[in-house]
Amino acid sequence: MKKVIYFILFFLFLTFTSCTKDVQTDDITGTWKLTELHPNKDVSREKDNVYTIQFDTDNSIKMQLDANDCWSTYELKDDNKILIGNFACTEVCCDTEYALEFLNIVTSATEISIRFGKMTLKGDKGKAELKRQ
Repeated sequence: MKKVIYFILFFLFLTFTSCTKDVQTDDITGTWKLTELHPNKDVSREKDNVYTIQFDTDNSIKMQLDANDCWSTYELKDDNKILIGNFACTEVCCDTEYALEFLNIVTSATEISIRFGKMTLKGDKGKAELKRQ
């Protein structure tokens, strides 16, 4: 009986871990709100501001920071890789260090994943977690 249970558990494990698909444009299209930021350096969140990223089907991306908006392009690659171009931003006023670190993390992101309605962007500057708005 133990062998049957182990076989079933092993089969379920293989089923759920081997069925990860590459992220597609339809999966990320829309607006995502930052929920957690894990930079490689200490940065405190000074305000309770809402930071968002909007991915469009034409491979454009827009970020909303404290005071400024930023635009760029993105390209999804195989194996859940992403290439995000350099951002052009308005210069209305001063964004917090936290907002600028969010921008740095997104710009340096090379990996993307979506699980249970949460997006994770990871790169050499850290990790950002977002949820669909």
